[in-house]
Amino acid sequence: MPGGSPTPVQTTSPTDSEVMMKYATITGVLLGFLLAVGALWAGVVGFLVVLVLCGVGGTVGAHLEGVIDLRRAFNTSGRGRG
Repeated sequence: MPGGSPTPVQTTSPTDSEVMMKYATITGVLLGFLLAVGALWAGVVGFLVVLVLCGVGGTVGAHLEGVIDLRRAFNTSGRGRG
């Protein structure tokens, strides 16, 4: 393109999923380390307890972030049952 101006490069900010994926590896390594410590410290039972508590913590964290809605899962109003 002789004599023309170059096309400007558009920059975009990273999406939420890109930012979350940046920390997924670090989070996975830390979680694996904690599970290994639980297994070494208290054997198989300790490993299972740590695994269950990690699941509970992840579920509560996802609820607080708005990823899942626990109110729908534990709806005690009785509507839609029986």
